[in-house]
Amino acid sequence: MATAKKSTRRASTTGRSAASAKRASSRAPAKPPVSLIVRMYRNPAGKILLILAAILLIIGVDFLVTLNHFERFFIVLGIEWIIATLVGWILFVFRDRIKNGN
Repeated sequence: MATAKKSTRRASTTGRSAASAKRASSRAPAKPPVSLIVRMYRNPAGKILLILAAILLIIGVDFLVTLNHFERFFIVLGIEWIIATLVGWILFVFRDRIKNGN
């Protein structure tokens, strides 16, 4: 008759020893995963790529909206350009005032 071999492991009653519990509590909490777009935006080359993708997306949507009528396309694109310039200028003014403390 075969006999079972004795295990060399020690049975733990609590599941974790005090040393491993101390190590686990001293670890920093895990950081949440960062999305691909955020990681690309933090990189200068990725930022350029995202800006180009946004510009191409806007131009593509303009073509779809204007149904390939070039006069209408350039009017819509001009209006978008003016709005983007105004928003950029306003953001620049507000950031400059916050930076200078006025």
